[in-house]
Amino acid sequence: MLDAIHEEITRRKDFLDDEVSTIYFGGGTPSVLEAKELEKILEHIQASFDISSIAELTLEANPDDLQLEYLQSIRSVGINRLSIGVQSFDEAALRWMNRSHDAYQAHQALLDARKAGFGNISMDLIYGLPEQSASDWHHQIDQALDYELEHYSCYALTVEPKTALAHHVKSGKSKDTKSELQSEHFDILMDRMASAKIEHYEISNFARQGYRSQHNSSYWSGAKYLGIGPSAHSYDGRDRYWNLAHNAKYMDMIRAGDLPLEKEELSEVDRYNEWVMCGLRLLEGCSKKTLKSEFGSFHEHFIKEATPYIQENLMQESFEHFRLTQAGKHYADRIASDLFVVI
Repeated sequence: MLDAIHEEITRRKDFLDDEVSTIYFGGGTPSVLEAKELEKILEHIQASFDISSIAELTLEANPDDLQLEYLQSIRSVGINRLSIGVQSFDEAALRWMNRSHDAYQAHQALLDARKAGFGNISMDLIYGLPEQSASDWHHQIDQALDYELEHYSCYALTVEPKTALAHHVKSGKSKDTKSELQSEHFDILMDRMASAKIEHYEISNFARQGYRSQHNSSYWSGAKYLGIGPSAHSYDGRDRYWNLAHNAKYMDMIRAGDLPLEKEELSEVDRYNEWVMCGLRLLEGCSKKTLKSEFGSFHEHFIKEATPYIQENLMQESFEHFRLTQAGKHYADRIASDLFVVI
């Protein structure tokens, strides 16, 4: 797999013509790699792209992979940001979600990350579990804020099709999620983060000043990006690409001299819809200037569909932007869908 990844880097070195400002090891469990393996990939990237202005180099990891010695070793090869999949500090909740780590490991990973010298740490948390009360969720937030991390990513629990949890819900072994409960927890989350002066800069993401995820912010803003490895996605500013998700087939195609990717040519409607979807999720919202300059043919449609939401105080219009209010953030997907152009 590592050989295939290195080969793909070589073959796609002309995909990006700009400086690379962020690198993100994630989308799977990259912490299975040793520091020396990560270092070789980084050296190959440096040889293939201009990374002289690199600002953020993130590794996504589960708590049970992050022993102190490993943390020290990956920091020594250049990783300067961690995204740790804590999900919960509650033992029963972790077992219910079938997580591989326990609450002790979650706490220890955060302590060891600081001890190893990381000054930019993000934590993932999940809320809206069927048995989770408002008091339970407040307690989870208390523990998360005690670590004074730079970044928090918080997601409502979703029951994905064809998973063990989906089977348990269907068979009655587990309760399904409740939208009213998740909405209550989302309000608690927004209020608590605001009280802690942590900026709610994207629907699911909160950051202290100067610590927004630069990598994620780039693709939410429509920047070009290159993804390497099975199921990785790329965007060149006009079209979208994605690699095969099947590991063996991915490696077979690389060995055969082919690139294991498919391409989707984005129409003006596709690009407008993606701009709406991403823009509404961001604190800044959808830019009026961009709407007129890049999507002028949809300007009238946008205004028509947005007006009722503005009147209901779910959206607000400023001199430069249209953006969701706190109440509107509960309906982000529905509002975006109504603003989409459907052909």
